[in-house]
Amino acid sequence: MRTRELSTLALSALGLLSSCTSHNYAQNVKTIAFDANVTKGTPLGPIRGEDCTWTVLGVTLGARPTIMQAFVNAKEQSGAVASAGFGFISKQTGNEVRYINNATTGSDGFNAYLLAKECFVVTGLGYR
Repeated sequence: MRTRELSTLALSALGLLSSCTSHNYAQNVKTIAFDANVTKGTPLGPIRGEDCTWTVLGVTLGARPTIMQAFVNAKEQSGAVASAGFGFISKQTGNEVRYINNATTGSDGFNAYLLAKECFVVTGLGYR
């Protein structure tokens, strides 16, 4: 009976380990367009958009970060406070990105046990 309990426990642990999520990342995607305007834009240079979540003393502040929100923050060129999930920060007007060339996605952050930051990041060459 003891062997059966251990094998059940081992299968349960294996199931939990295999349920961990992993994310696929994009590298050097030629163009990500945010509108239907096909005319060549004015280059803004390298841009970065991120969506982050902070964890303080084991308590997560806000929702989990998403790639979609990282793209929205890249498009709107939101500041670091807005990308941390605080919606009361207004975006910069007149600085919105129409499309991104050579877009790359990835993750960023740190874990200092008492304080942690988890982010999805979008970088590329922005055009207005």
